[in-house]
Amino acid sequence: MGAHLLGSLAWRRLPASERAWLRDEALRTINSLASPMVPVNAEILLRLFDSGRLRLVTGAMKFEPSDGKFRVHGPEEFAADVVVNAVNPTAHAAPQQSEALVASLVESKSATVGEDGGLEARDERVGILGAFDSGTSFVAPSVQTLAVAAEAMAARLVSQQNRPV
Repeated sequence: MGAHLLGSLAWRRLPASERAWLRDEALRTINSLASPMVPVNAEILLRLFDSGRLRLVTGAMKFEPSDGKFRVHGPEEFAADVVVNAVNPTAHAAPQQSEALVASLVESKSATVGEDGGLEARDERVGILGAFDSGTSFVAPSVQTLAVAAEAMAARLVSQQNRPV
């Protein structure tokens, strides 16, 4: 809970070298402690792994329909009934679908790219939430954290809308 509530405040105060170490060396440990898996879900996944009905694949480059299943191409090739993308985007990285928006915000100087990536708003009409906010740590924000930030952002935008021009 502390990582979600205070992580971004602490993150902004750390030197760049310490942020880099945390991001590069401790990311998985910190994320697993800050956002642990619900035990019942972990038990289900373990049973599926143990039975061979579920497997993790890294480096898969292509999936194509084949005889009512999927053909998985990568370091190993095999058929799968179901394929689930469980890849988390890198914190502070722009999703491909957002690249044009990000480029236009930076070009117009409405936002800048932060030291660790992500965006930093330079225009009060621009709001950035979640892991793409350059002022946040790399810990995936909790739903509660996002809800509180969204409520504050909405209130700010409404008050701006009601200001005389």
